Amino acid sequence: MRAMRRIRVRRRWWFVGALIVCAAAPLVLIGCVRQMLPQAMLHVPNADRVIDPADDPPLDRLRELGITDAWRVASGPPEASLSVWVIEPEGEAAADVVVLHGIQDRKRSMVGLGRYLAARGYRAVLVDLRGHGRSSGRYASYGVHDRHDLVRVLDELERRGRSAGRAFLFGPSYGGAVALQTAAIDPRVEAVATVATFTRLRDIVPIYTRKYVPVVGGWVSDRDIQSAVDEAGRIAGFDPDEADNLAAIARTRAPVLLVHGLADRHIPPDHARRLHAEAPAGSVLLLVPDAAHLTILGSTHGPAVTEAAVDFFDEQAGGGR
Repeated sequence: MRAMRRIRVRRRWWFVGALIVCAAAPLVLIGCVRQMLPQAMLHVPNADRVIDPADDPPLDRLRELGITDAWRVASGPPEASLSVWVIEPEGEAAADVVVLHGIQDRKRSMVGLGRYLAARGYRAVLVDLRGHGRSSGRYASYGVHDRHDLVRVLDELERRGRSAGRAFLFGPSYGGAVALQTAAIDPRVEAVATVATFTRLRDIVPIYTRKYVPVVGGWVSDRDIQSAVDEAGRIAGFDPDEADNLAAIARTRAPVLLVHGLADRHIPPDHARRLHAEAPAGSVLLLVPDAAHLTILGSTHGPAVTEAAVDFFDEQAGGGR
């Protein structure tokens, strides 16, 4: 009897222990998410890499891709070395189009667009954003540091005598945010085309947290997420409130083409609608049916989106091109 009683007591305590573990596990997981979120936001491919400019591909090899020039731009603070490729048109360039890429991507993926721009009479300037491709940099800043990098790229074009005197910007997602913020501080930018870009850093982080952290992400409070955004800014040395594309688009005089997929679940199309409401005169909102965040520049929708962007640049360059 005593043995049976001991067994029942053990079972009862095992059951109580199991309940405690089950109740505590979500709290532990939420704590882990809170700790990891700032670093996840800031991660860039080159965070732990040393970029040696001597290892950049030689120009004769890049010419096989259609690249006519390649150089680097020093920027900072924080210090960064940016890799830039240029694709020249056959005749005189109507404008310089700085082509950016999305987060975790690189300029190599935008070469096709660069060639098309050159064929349409533009000088295509492809930039690896800091921490991506062949550019150095430890952290993503969602445009706050990157916009100053682009100012230096435009300065370098002028210094080399390669500027057409007119600057247009093209950027998808993260690159679109950089483009909008650059246009807000540099009056040389006369037109911007963005694809699937967000309104504010503080608006998009909760969406990504709940999308990419299954189950537990939905339990993390908005307050904890915004605290993580603050911590990310502290680590990387930028003010997260400056990663505000709504404020940026309201400050620029450059007309903006805002392209967004209606099936985008990463950055919902309402972001584009809100940006368009703040955009200057002459701006255009283009919503693409069935296009998702990761497919809008793919084989199905990409050619039409590219054509719309270059047509928009043609209009800003003088029409009828």
